[in-house]
Amino acid sequence: MAVSRDRLMAYSISFIVHPEAYISLSIYIKPDIYSAESAGSIGRGLSEVYSSFMVNSLEAQRKRLLSDEAYTIYRALFSILDCINDDNLLSQSILTTLDGILVDDVSQSQVMSQLIGGKESFNILTTLIRYASTYKTAPIAVEAASHILAILLGEQIIKLRNSAGDYLNQASRLIDSLINQAMDNTLQLDAVTYCLMPLLKVESLRLEFLRIGGIRTVLLPLLEQKSGVPQPMYAAICCLWMVSFNEESIEYFIRSDYDLIPKIIKELKRTEKEKVIRVALGTLKNLSDAGESAIEIMIDSKLIEIIDNLSKRVLKDQDIVELVKGMGDTLERSVKILSSFEKWLKELERGDLVAGVTHTEAFWKENARHLENDSFGAVKKLVMLLHSENPTCIQLALNDLGEFARFHPYGKTVASKLGAKNRAMELMQHPNREVNQAALLCIQKLMIQNWQSIA
Repeated sequence: MAVSRDRLMAYSISFIVHPEAYISLSIYIKPDIYSAESAGSIGRGLSEVYSSFMVNSLEAQRKRLLSDEAYTIYRALFSILDCINDDNLLSQSILTTLDGILVDDVSQSQVMSQLIGGKESFNILTTLIRYASTYKTAPIAVEAASHILAILLGEQIIKLRNSAGDYLNQASRLIDSLINQAMDNTLQLDAVTYCLMPLLKVESLRLEFLRIGGIRTVLLPLLEQKSGVPQPMYAAICCLWMVSFNEESIEYFIRSDYDLIPKIIKELKRTEKEKVIRVALGTLKNLSDAGESAIEIMIDSKLIEIIDNLSKRVLKDQDIVELVKGMGDTLERSVKILSSFEKWLKELERGDLVAGVTHTEAFWKENARHLENDSFGAVKKLVMLLHSENPTCIQLALNDLGEFARFHPYGKTVASKLGAKNRAMELMQHPNREVNQAALLCIQKLMIQNWQSIA
């Protein structure tokens, strides 16, 4: 459902997550705002500023914010929020408006930040988030307030650099709060991700995000749940791109249980959106600069084919064109340098076999003899992998032992003597069906002399 761009509030991240809520909020103007001012609930003059700005059209609102009125408008909206925080519709309307303003033009954060002389706007936002979270009011208020706070904190930290200690502490608490709300399903994952984006521009906050499990809690589930949906995929991969600038993140990208690189490549393959392509390629470039392990996963995930297809497309963004060329050159060099047998040996040393060309009949026809080195040391390691807790690793080890038995003249004898047959027979009782089938196939290859006659 598309959101009509007739107010600045329409740009709020809340309406990406809850597009259906826009109609009711965009037409809401608190009817008794003047009564509240007469009763002394809000300061004098605030009702007129509020009403005149909220009823303006999109272009009129933009024009007013580019004039000397901006500070007055922000002061009025924050002051009303501070005075009337138990009016849910009013809070949501003002918060989404402030959020939409910053999304539409982030430079407005500089004017908005002038209110932070006494840090009052930060305190107002923090209080609203705490109130809305405690009393389980509409998540829109928490999302919009968190996103505003994230943008303002991020801008202040970047501006102040070494003297931004207080803001860094607030930002760390906000990240922790967002991840906790993702864990208990108070906020949707895509809303949390949009709020994280302005904070992950800061290196130390990226480390905090990694430390408390942000990738596992927020980004991995979002990549799985919203795969193929452009906006949440852009947000998730943009966060991964920013995190990938930190060397400490590499271990998370190459973990087989996270499978992050294949997930990014999957989105790169299916998307038509250039902004998604740009952050996906940017992430992969950072990872390719960090070491061979990530490049191996990219090659296994057939990134070369995707890069080749992208190179044939008409791309408007010149940065993407350069990224495509750079990644193509990197992958081509890596394929030439890294032979398939060397790659298989590295998988074996890691104890983490990965599906791909190194587990095919063609590979074993060519390389079975290489396992003679070091008194068949590689075969011993394969047998050890049959005790892995990873079903995929067990399945691939069973395949490799069976293929070794097929294509090495003494393979059946060597593998059986080293315990492959006995362990494969035990694995016939494994709870994983694919492991059962792989174990049966391995035993057949170890026992049958003329495999080709029944294969």
